[in-house]
Amino acid sequence: RRESPRGPRKALGAQRRQLSREELVNRVFDILDGDCDGNLSRAELKRYAGWSGFGGTEEQWVLEFSRICAETKASESVGVDRSLFAKLINDRTEVGLFIDNDGLRDMLTQLQIQTPQHLQRKSQKAAATVSEASRRDFLRAIFKLCDVDRDGLLDAKEMQAFAVRTGAADMDKTQWKEEFEILCADNGADPSRGISVQLLEKMVNDKSESGCYCDDDELRAIKGALELEGREVAMRAAAYSPERTALVHEVFRMFDTDGDGRLGEQELRAFAEHLGFKGSEAQWAEEFRSICMQGGAGSEPVPPDANRFLVLVNDTAESGWYCTDEELRRMLEDGPAAARPRPAEAPPRPMSS
Repeated sequence: RRESPRGPRKALGAQRRQLSREELVNRVFDILDGDCDGNLSRAELKRYAGWSGFGGTEEQWVLEFSRICAETKASESVGVDRSLFAKLINDRTEVGLFIDNDGLRDMLTQLQIQTPQHLQRKSQKAAATVSEASRRDFLRAIFKLCDVDRDGLLDAKEMQAFAVRTGAADMDKTQWKEEFEILCADNGADPSRGISVQLLEKMVNDKSESGCYCDDDELRAIKGALELEGREVAMRAAAYSPERTALVHEVFRMFDTDGDGRLGEQELRAFAEHLGFKGSEAQWAEEFRSICMQGGAGSEPVPPDANRFLVLVNDTAESGWYCTDEELRRMLEDGPAAARPRPAEAPPRPMSS
């Protein structure tokens, strides 16, 4: 029998990943939900609001909570449920309560320190009950995300999408082919056909040396990573559609106030302020030069033209300027001078590398 390039199947679950945004949101919600009723009351949500920038009085918070419930059609007496909480946290507009991942991690750490142990255990017990009920759903959702050709089986390439998120990321194509064949052989599957959802479920629940056990946190992280990747693929596919390209060019023309076909320093800054840039003149001058150098063919900085601007607003990387269609349309409605900055916790996206 051949040995796995990385040892037993246990290697697939050996690497712990950083918590996904979805998992951070869920953990923060579980701690805030002190009575474990699945909703955040006004008092429970206030603990979070302070982290997202709210610094008003109790009377002001009463009004703010009423506004949130009214705008989201939530009941003040019931409170904010998990899905609405996630929506608010991810909403960068003035309506939302956005906090970036670093802020969520800091908040989770502080909440764990501040929350009494008996309440933490109560929340953890409630979360575990939900987790046990939804573990199979998580697995089936993960399988569906990996099963690109929708044939009901994971071939070597599709299974690798799962494996790389459980510690097998350093395997090359040949190594993974061997590992996949061993996985199939150990579990009675035909490597030429692939792994079924039932077999994947068996493998990730198997805590033995021949299993690929993943705990609930790992499954949530895997699902979140696969969903994020799927969204990014979809965004890239749609980024250069005729409709979006026309929308981006319309935004470009609006900010190109002198009509010279390029965005000068102040014209591009007006756009950047819509994305939350609040730096000084010196900081913007440095940032603008960096952007211009990236678009230049030689050593001289070149202000972005319409094509370069299209690349910038379609860039989904951390250092990119990606804007949704909704954000672009809002800019057109507001006009170039009416910048609507994101909350302070959301870092400005135009950043030098």
